[in-house]
Amino acid sequence: MATDPVCGMSVEENPETLHATVRGTTYYFCSESCLLEFTRPELELRNIKLTLALSLALGIPILFLSYISVKLPLPLGWLLLFLPTPVQFVARWRFYRGTYNAIKMRSSNMDVLIAIGTSAAYF
Repeated sequence: MATDPVCGMSVEENPETLHATVRGTTYYFCSESCLLEFTRPELELRNIKLTLALSLALGIPILFLSYISVKLPLPLGWLLLFLPTPVQFVARWRFYRGTYNAIKMRSSNMDVLIAIGTSAAYF
C-alpha cells in the first residue's frame, strides 16, 4: 500500500490507480484533485521553461539587430517591432494576469511594477 502524498490516504499500488512519476519516483493518488494538486508545480515549471526559451530565442536576435541597426543604416524598425511583441505579450502574460488580479483586489504587488515597467519600455 502506498500513501497519497497530498492527503495521506492509503492507496493500492496497481496500474489502474492514478499515479504520476516525478524524477524517477512513482506516486499514487486517491483522487484526480490530489493528482492535479501534486503535478501543478511540475506543469508550472515546464511553462516557465517554455517561456524562457521563447524569450531567449527572440531576445538574442533583438539584441544583435539593435546593435547592427546602430552601426549600419538598415531599415530594421519593423523587424525590431515584431520580434519583441511575442516576448512582451506571450511570455509576460502571467505578469499581466497578476496585475489584473491585484487591481481587482485594490492592491499592488511586484506583478504591477513589472507590467508597468515592461509596457512603458515596449510602447
